[in-house]
Amino acid sequence: SFIDISQRKSAEEEIKNNEAFLKVILSSLHDHICVIDRQGEILMVNEAWLSFAHDNDVKSADKISPGSNYLEVCNLPANETDPYALRAMEGIKSVIEGTDSSFLMEYPCSSPTQERWFVMTVVPLLIQQGGAVIAHRDITPRKMAEQKVQQQQSQLAEAQRIAHLGSWVLDIPLNKLHWSDETFRILGFTPQQLEPVIESFKSMIHP
Repeated sequence: SFIDISQRKSAEEEIKNNEAFLKVILSSLHDHICVIDRQGEILMVNEAWLSFAHDNDVKSADKISPGSNYLEVCNLPANETDPYALRAMEGIKSVIEGTDSSFLMEYPCSSPTQERWFVMTVVPLLIQQGGAVIAHRDITPRKMAEQKVQQQQSQLAEAQRIAHLGSWVLDIPLNKLHWSDETFRILGFTPQQLEPVIESFKSMIHP
């Protein structure tokens, strides 16, 4: 009847409007977002996802666009020796199948001119048909800061080893003592051989 057709058209229009609104929301996010069904087929991506794909590898852009299968991309022969690609595929499957409630993985994705790191987050798509929502976030600044701290700590440890000097830090609120590796050696232990507590240090002092 005319009423049935009108209602159907109205429902279809509402669905289209909802999808358009959802795409606007996703494209407002800086994270690279991808939505897949239970078989791994890509249902929707945001602008950040597409822009990154086109800016970094034009050939692979079509492979990770709506209608493509994301799990097949992770399982390409070129990725068979890539532990991150294999872990990603296993993690996504575990979320889709309900084995895990979420999946998180940090991985390198460097360009010829820049070292880059991303974190991949996978959560279930909460609809009856199932699926998953995948997000990739650029964490390069944090990883660079962590590497700088590690490098400084390594340089300090080496300087203490050469000079045969140790250092320690006391966390007063927690009453927790931290020894450098060389402090352990000076006191006759291998690094981390015992729990560094004030009582242990006092017991080593000659009366």
